[in-house]
Amino acid sequence: MPRRRAGDKGRTPGKAFSFVVFNIGPAHRKSPWNEAKIAQEKQMELGKIPEDSGKLKQGASKQMSDVALANSLIEEIGARRHIGDMFRTACRELRARFPHREDPENQWTERRLRGWWNNESRIVKHFQMVELYETAEALRNARDAHAEYKNKTERLRQMAQLRSAARSGDVASR
Repeated sequence: MPRRRAGDKGRTPGKAFSFVVFNIGPAHRKSPWNEAKIAQEKQMELGKIPEDSGKLKQGASKQMSDVALANSLIEEIGARRHIGDMFRTACRELRARFPHREDPENQWTERRLRGWWNNESRIVKHFQMVELYETAEALRNARDAHAEYKNKTERLRQMAQLRSAARSGDVASR
C-alpha cells in the first residue's frame, strides 16, 4: 500500500481524475493543412527531406520573433549597460516620450521590459513595437549627432592648439 502524505485526503494515486476521449472522426483528416502535414510526415519516415521550393526569401534562416526584436531595441535604448541600469534607462526614456497618462494599462514599466527580456511574455503589441522603434531611432540619431559634435570640437581644439603653438613659435623666433 502506498504511503499517504498529509495533503492526500484519502485519495488513491492515479484514480483522482478520469478523462473523456472525444472521437472527432475522419472529417478532420480531410482538411488541406492536415493532408499536407500527413504527406510531409510520410516523406520524413521514408528518409526523404522535402526540398526548398525557392519561394521563401529567407531561405533556411529563421525569422526574428517580436520579443527578440523588442529586446534588441530595449538594448539599444538602454545603451547596453548593466541589466538593471539598462531597464531603468530604457523605461525612463520610454515614459518620457510616451507617458500614456490617460491609459495606465499601457504605460511603460520596468516589469514589462523584464518580462520580454526573460521570455516570460511572448506578446508585443503593435503600438509598443512602434514606440520602441521610434525611441531607438531618435536616440540613434541623437547619438550620431553628439558623436559628430564631439569630432568637430576635437578638430577645432587641435586647430587652436596648432595655431597657438605656431604663434608662440613666431614670437620666440623674433
